[in-house]
Amino acid sequence: MQIIAQAAEQLYKTGGIQSRKKYVLNQLERQGIRIDGLSLDAAIEAAVHKINTEQKPAVIKREKERPAVTIKKGVIPDRQVDGRTGEVLK
Repeated sequence: MQIIAQAAEQLYKTGGIQSRKKYVLNQLERQGIRIDGLSLDAAIEAAVHKINTEQKPAVIKREKERPAVTIKKGVIPDRQVDGRTGEVLK
C-alpha cells in the first residue's frame, strides 16, 4: 500500500493522474485486493501521513545571534598590543 500511495502521489504531482484514490483502487484491484471505501480511505491517509513525515526537512534551531565584537587594531581586551610589532604591552 505504501508504494502504491507513493506512486499515486508522484503521478498526481506531475499531472500523470487526476485522482489518487482511483489510481490506488485500480492498482489494488489489479493485484486481486478488494477493500471497502472506509478501509481504503484510512489506509491511504496512513500511507500519505508516513510519506509526509518522511519528506519533512529537519528543523534546525539556531541560537540567538550574538552581537559582533569589534576589536580595534592593536588592542586585545585587557591588553595593549603594539600595532607595528604585535608585541603585547603591559
